[in-house]
Amino acid sequence: MGTTAVLEACRQLEVERILIMNTDKVYGEKLGATVEDPYQPGEPYATSKICQGFIAWSYMDTYDMDVVIPHSCNAFGYDPYSSRIFPNTIKACMRGEQPLIFENDSSIREYVYIDDLVGALKTLLLSLLHPPGPYNIATGWVYNQRDIVLKLLKHFPGLSPKYVRAKLPPQIQEETMKMSRWNWKPEWSFDDAIDYTIAKFERYKEDWV
Repeated sequence: MGTTAVLEACRQLEVERILIMNTDKVYGEKLGATVEDPYQPGEPYATSKICQGFIAWSYMDTYDMDVVIPHSCNAFGYDPYSSRIFPNTIKACMRGEQPLIFENDSSIREYVYIDDLVGALKTLLLSLLHPPGPYNIATGWVYNQRDIVLKLLKHFPGLSPKYVRAKLPPQIQEETMKMSRWNWKPEWSFDDAIDYTIAKFERYKEDWV
């Protein structure tokens, strides 16, 4: 009900434009999903985001509100308190530990650097040149977890990964989305974003060690 409460407050206050953040997971495992593709209910998180999207659409249609709904892929950057693959792997390497690669994990994910994501959201929120509705924020940077770990390890000579098997939840193949309705592109390259992220972990190491 949180989305409804926010949208209702915005309606009563006559907020000019509202951004309701969403995810690429609403498309399920569809290859090359566009904003014209229907949502695909699946695991609880994705289904909850689908419900959120429908609520946003209902306010757009019923009250003619200006709502943008960005569907973003997985963001990464300097986030030392997250348990995601980028911070976990970088911190392990900086401690001189072998980062883990799960042999039985075949899932793939698309990534966007956090600075690019923030820039895209600011553009959607502040530029009325973009009409209301859904937008995909996609980069084409699609990798499995082995790819990510090996890319990060290039910055830590002398370390090698540790291959393990683990009990994993059902794996979803998050294929790349297609950009549609606008011509957004990331300003950062994937390799430069990794370089800068690692540099920030090194710079602020005393904050998370």
